[in-house]
Amino acid sequence: MGWFREMGRKLGLMSSVERLDAEVGAEMQVHVELRAEELVEQGVAPGQARRQAKLELGSVVRYRQEAREAWGRQWLDDAVRDMRLSLRYLGLHPGFAISTVLVTALGIGSSTAAFSVLNHVLLKPPPYQDPARQR
Repeated sequence: MGWFREMGRKLGLMSSVERLDAEVGAEMQVHVELRAEELVEQGVAPGQARRQAKLELGSVVRYRQEAREAWGRQWLDDAVRDMRLSLRYLGLHPGFAISTVLVTALGIGSSTAAFSVLNHVLLKPPPYQDPARQR
């Protein structure tokens, strides 16, 4: 897992997402504090004001998710998560991994052979002149 994370950082993919997530979290914290201050000014107790502000503004996770969708990077996060899960599963079940690779190779090979036959029999013209003419 560390190798994937390191490669992602080297490519600059993960660090920008983490940085933007941190910015969204910090901005949400500022909004919660401002709303709590407004509630304290209205006479609500400080602890209760902070709790009520968090309830009114909602989950930080939801806003982070919406921000990721707005940035258009959600597909990348989903792809990385799916790849990690797939590799973890294949590492835990090597027999399944080997059979998956063999079935995939067999499918690719048979598709290639079928297309080669189809190409030579139906798609390419016969190797003589004017094949449509009958004798």
